[in-house]
Amino acid sequence: MSRTSYPSSSNHLLHVNIVRPNNFRLTTLGRLALVSPDGVDESVGLRRRKLTLLAVLALSDRPYTRDALAEMFWGEEDEERARHSLSDALSHFRRLLGRDAIAHRRSDIMLSDDLRLDVDALELAAACASRDSARAVELYGGPLLDGIHVTGSARFEEWVSRERERYARLFTRACEAECLVLARSRRWDECATLARRWLAAAPLSTDAALYLINALKAPGSRESALAALAEYRALASRLERDFDVHPDQRVSALAAELAARVATSDEGESQGAKLRAVQSHATQRSTTQGDAPVVGSSSDVKGGSNNVDMHAEPLASEPGALAISRSAARKRTLIAVGAAALSLALITGGTYLAGRRAATSEAVASPSQPVVAITLIQNVRNDSSVAWLEEGLKQMIAAELSRSGSVDVVAPSRVRDAARRVQASRGAPLRSDDALQLAREVGATWSVSGGLTRGDGLYVLDVGMRDVSTGELLRLFTITGADILEVADQAASHILAAANAGRPGPRLADMETSNVGAYQHYVRAVQAAGEGRFADQLRELDAAIAVDSNFVRALSDRLRIAQTADDAKLVERLASALNAARGRASDWDRLREDAFAAQHNGEHSRAVALGRQLVDRYPHDPRAYEILADMFASYGRWAAADSVLHRALSLDSLAMEAGSGPCAPCTALGGVVRMRLAMGELAGAEGAARRWVSLQPDAPASWSHLAEVLSYSGRYDSALTVARRASTLAGDDAGYDARIGRILLMARRYAAADSAARVWLARDDDEHRIEAMDLRSMLLRARGRLRESNQVIERAAAQYPAARELELVRADGLARLGKRRDAARLYETFLHGADGHEPSSPYQSLAGDNARAFAWNHALLAEAIAPDGDTIHLRALADSIERIGARSYYGRDWRLHHHVRGLIAERGGRLREAIREFDAARWGSAGWTVTVAHMARAHIALGEPEAAIALLRDAYKSSPDAMGRYLPRSEIDLLMAEAFSHAGMRDSSARYEGYVRSAWADADPEVKSLLAVLGGS
Repeated sequence: MSRTSYPSSSNHLLHVNIVRPNNFRLTTLGRLALVSPDGVDESVGLRRRKLTLLAVLALSDRPYTRDALAEMFWGEEDEERARHSLSDALSHFRRLLGRDAIAHRRSDIMLSDDLRLDVDALELAAACASRDSARAVELYGGPLLDGIHVTGSARFEEWVSRERERYARLFTRACEAECLVLARSRRWDECATLARRWLAAAPLSTDAALYLINALKAPGSRESALAALAEYRALASRLERDFDVHPDQRVSALAAELAARVATSDEGESQGAKLRAVQSHATQRSTTQGDAPVVGSSSDVKGGSNNVDMHAEPLASEPGALAISRSAARKRTLIAVGAAALSLALITGGTYLAGRRAATSEAVASPSQPVVAITLIQNVRNDSSVAWLEEGLKQMIAAELSRSGSVDVVAPSRVRDAARRVQASRGAPLRSDDALQLAREVGATWSVSGGLTRGDGLYVLDVGMRDVSTGELLRLFTITGADILEVADQAASHILAAANAGRPGPRLADMETSNVGAYQHYVRAVQAAGEGRFADQLRELDAAIAVDSNFVRALSDRLRIAQTADDAKLVERLASALNAARGRASDWDRLREDAFAAQHNGEHSRAVALGRQLVDRYPHDPRAYEILADMFASYGRWAAADSVLHRALSLDSLAMEAGSGPCAPCTALGGVVRMRLAMGELAGAEGAARRWVSLQPDAPASWSHLAEVLSYSGRYDSALTVARRASTLAGDDAGYDARIGRILLMARRYAAADSAARVWLARDDDEHRIEAMDLRSMLLRARGRLRESNQVIERAAAQYPAARELELVRADGLARLGKRRDAARLYETFLHGADGHEPSSPYQSLAGDNARAFAWNHALLAEAIAPDGDTIHLRALADSIERIGARSYYGRDWRLHHHVRGLIAERGGRLREAIREFDAARWGSAGWTVTVAHMARAHIALGEPEAAIALLRDAYKSSPDAMGRYLPRSEIDLLMAEAFSHAGMRDSSARYEGYVRSAWADADPEVKSLLAVLGGS
């Protein structure tokens, strides 16, 4: 492929063909196809996956390794088979494109520079680089690799999402330039056509809307003005329906001007009144602020914000704290004509966020719940034994529905009276075709009708649900059962599931319970979990299980929570109930359990493949996306997780209206916050958190996530204000109170943290007492009082099984006090038990879980014994961690062996090598803060204090619990004081030294000795 380099908008080189005769041509924009020089469409005989591989190689500006390509396209297969599939594909390319089509550099693969292949996407990039906007817009046939998906491949999904967005951005920039050319040339029809294409790619672009309306009105006639106004109305309706936004003020002002001009013409009064209404609508949109957000300019990639008053309680120290970026918002899946092109919403957008809408005539009311009429139950075989059920079954189903509160039910007596009127008017029995007419007569929005038969002791009920206004079939299902009451219950559950899928709130895949009450409790549990009301979640799950003890999904969710809480007795009881009920599991439940087992068994590729299957099979259930995103996050694929979560956010525009109640996709925002924090993108994390708060101002989880972000940013006053708001909303929830305690520690407000711990310890509930002991142990460590901290941990672990994990921190404390052998014994005891055997699990013992425990405990062990200088032991630990940690379901553990190798290099004085190893061990921006501290010390020793300061700033972007609890914040302060001193920044050094000396006023002697690095004791 003869190539020339062109600069792209993303500041790296693209390799583009010099177009010559007799080349193959690969189209990737819109349709994916390969055409030979003689015009034959080779894609017909080429498998789609191979053609996609060719596209990836053609569009890449660098070679790929064989392993990377095998994982990207055949990751769900075993390694040997994946390599064979890749070799087969490359051989096919050589046969088709020429022997030298593939270039090799050791294990790297790329297309040859001499390959005669033209690629439309590369030509588009070249046209943009040379400012040939006309050629660029001509080349763009649609989203890159539109509709192409490689099952189970997170790497491909991440790549194609990034590249698709990049080429779409090139196209819209070219549209902007070319529309200007066309407008200046007064080629209005062409300008309008291109503006429509621009809007299809960027529906929120203000510039595209302005070009379109101006192009339509340009002829200056009344007809052209009317056409432009019609386009404005269509645009406003589309934006409100799909994105919950109004047109930009400039667009509305232009429409108001047009409406005023037409309204003053000599047309009839009726037409003038209609147009004045349009003018009023547009004028309202152009002058009203705060009613709903407006669309920002597409060219303003980073600018602009909407200040939304999310709550009456201000954050005085945060001016503009509730501002939300509006530039790149794309909330819903965008469906192009003839193609289902998925556009991933950008979290830094949020132009469609709003407070509750003003109660004006223009406001769109929230959709009311369905009105259901059970119209006809026909005795299909005229069986006299079931004749009574033609009315009786309608009564049973209606009674169950009436108790749910999720739908309105037309009284069966009203339906019966309407049926008699229809029969009387016709003089003949009712037919199935009469169901819709009956439903209309009684004012229903849904008509439910069915046919009943009985045979072999079983009832068989076929049910159809239709939308009364359109006649559209909403759902068709069949229920079989020996008990007619159970049949009625199942029918009601299916109807409720349809109602749930058609309104804001969780859209859950079909569940196996036939009990309406259990179903309703479970839905409320999911909603409570999404809002962070965990006590309510537990209560609702327990209620669902109490009503239906064989409810697989409720049992599974409750079991996960019990495992997290380390409640062995409850785990055993729930596991037994779940195993007994597995025969009732739905397809969703089985697939979810398989995915969970694969993930926690260390089968990484299979787990991701199963997660993808969940999303593919249940595309409207937000939990499927969250399960897949959780897998990616566990593996450290934060960008891929972020991408999946944005897809979840696009599920339901109605559910995204601020203050409207349940919000199915909103929990995805919490995931986005965590992904952005892991990547160190505090601004993006804050934008996502504020967006969630604006959507669900009464959800404690949204405020808690915002508090976390603010604390990582060092804005402790605001963080505490927000965290207290979360705690108030959550009620009596110890977890939210614990967030306040941790922020107090981060802010070095030790006296306040101590006071909070005393208050919680006086409570009579175990949850607050455990959190009190945890906070107290962290506080004592920050104050350098390791012996007292260990005593608190011993008491907590003895009293509460859920506090057992704190024993790892106690071992760390022993090591810091010089008792390294005691620390080593404690680590081994924690992992293997006092008798040397791993503690058994009453639920499952999975290799991935065991690998995680092994890798983490032995990394802590290595850190504890490293000062002894036993490098042979350290190397053995590093090798074991590398081999076993690779099976862990947590990607951090795949890297921990690098930390141990860094310790070895550090002991040997090979500081550059140590820095490289420690850097390879980092997990996210802050990661295990101990790793960051080692890197900082190495940089200080090498005379690079500025690098150390930058690293330590990352260490502050973490909470003092989890991986951040092993390095007390006061020790980070000590390192900062040392680094600033070496950098010659005396004032900064003195400030951090003051923090340390104040904290360590009563520290253990071993801790106080660390002050020697500052020239004091």
